[in-house]
Amino acid sequence: MTTYNALLDKFGTPVSTHGIEVKFRCPKCGWKALVADATSGVFYCFICKYGRKQRPVGDGGQDFISRKVNYSYHLDILEWLIQNTTLLETHREYLVKRGVYHPEKYLLRTIPDRVDISLIKVFGIEKLLESGWFKQSKGSSTGITAWPVLRYRRILIPIIFNGMLVAAKTRADPFDFEESIQYAIPTGSPISKYPWGYYPADGELLITEGELKSIAACEVGFNCWGSSGINGFDSLIATIPNSGYRRHIINDAEAEEEKVESRIVAARLATTIPNSSIVQLPKDSANEKMDLDLFIIRHGEKELEWLIESCWKHRETIIQNELKIKPIVRQ
Repeated sequence: MTTYNALLDKFGTPVSTHGIEVKFRCPKCGWKALVADATSGVFYCFICKYGRKQRPVGDGGQDFISRKVNYSYHLDILEWLIQNTTLLETHREYLVKRGVYHPEKYLLRTIPDRVDISLIKVFGIEKLLESGWFKQSKGSSTGITAWPVLRYRRILIPIIFNGMLVAAKTRADPFDFEESIQYAIPTGSPISKYPWGYYPADGELLITEGELKSIAACEVGFNCWGSSGINGFDSLIATIPNSGYRRHIINDAEAEEEKVESRIVAARLATTIPNSSIVQLPKDSANEKMDLDLFIIRHGEKELEWLIESCWKHRETIIQNELKIKPIVRQ
């Protein structure tokens, strides 16, 4: 039995599949928040933490051992990519539509065609393997192949934290509708340990899910940090200093009402970080998702400031209401 079939036997029909990442409804808490790796069998629910320290599914229950990565080499590759690549004009236009007007300031780049050849010439095979950006491959003439993070035309998003380059991820080409992996990271990346935080958190701070949303907020004058996905909120708890400044956690409005996993995670974050509120973004129509960047583009920073102040006044009521949310379980 393959690992994927073993996951189906254990958790049932997947909610969604993105590359080797498969999402299921968690059997413990009921949320559609259990993510499993179809290759390794590792699974984890980012709502109730089910799966933590448990044996992976499939392959006789063998423990999954992640490959050791040389972090210095990891950053060397990232810095080379930033210094030796550019941003496609079509990607620049896409980012402007998302409220990112100065992409070079935030080191955004496009992965060029056959970048693996250039990297092999510069760094050599052994260093690339140890960097976590490549894996061994018998079918390749060089014996190695790049992970999907380096696929042609993906948008490179470096993670900047406290003024330092610490990690990176790539987003699928927004004009490639067949790309199944929307976001990818190199193996061994410490990205889950850091939020995207271009400016230090020594003042009033917005907190959102997603680096591009954070950049869009920074572009119009807000100090905004973004986690790498919902399960990256844990890094915010560890990195945001306890101070007297206000923290505003932004809740996107989902198109589907039952997609509220991020809201309950945000509510728990608000109860952990002092001086926090939850800012609920409204929908413009009944079936439309509203993100932070889209709200800023459509309504402007003044309207966002008004919404922040309004939610701050009612922060205790909003947080308590969000904590009462229950999963919708369909038979």
